[in-house]
Amino acid sequence: SQILSKQVEELEAVLAYVRLKFSAGKIFLLGRSLGGAAALVAASRSAYITGLVLWAAPNDLQATFRNALGAEAYNALSAGQTLYLNDERGELTLTPDFITDFAKYDLQGILRNWRKRPLLILHGEKDETVAVDQARLTFALAGVPKKLVIINGGDHSFTNHGNKAAAEVVGWLKDRL
Repeated sequence: SQILSKQVEELEAVLAYVRLKFSAGKIFLLGRSLGGAAALVAASRSAYITGLVLWAAPNDLQATFRNALGAEAYNALSAGQTLYLNDERGELTLTPDFITDFAKYDLQGILRNWRKRPLLILHGEKDETVAVDQARLTFALAGVPKKLVIINGGDHSFTNHGNKAAAEVVGWLKDRL
């Protein structure tokens, strides 16, 4: 529920620590969903990131959260209201800065400039949170090397398809290490 800027800041702090401790190693990032957007932003700012895995990650945050929250809730948040949500994952409070922060990031522009570092894009064919068309656009925008894997029947969490997704990541990493 943290704004994207906070997620990016925290990830960059972790990367700084990892770089101090493991300066000679290759660093790959894997980000899932909104964490994928944070990983993309952080990787774009860090030349020492070797490669990136985007797992059900959006490239259009406004469309994704309008879909995930519903138009009425999204519009209320846009109008400055705080949302108090409760679902199977627990309680969540979203303040208007959650979506106004999106304007700081041009994820599609970052993807257009992604070059020479490997990119793996994993997405579920039946993802109802981040439309599979976003994965296809991510693939189209990014430079090479890149790979797109659409998991048949997979939803946003890869329910019943986690082993397939994990195997794709492991195989991809083995080819690069």
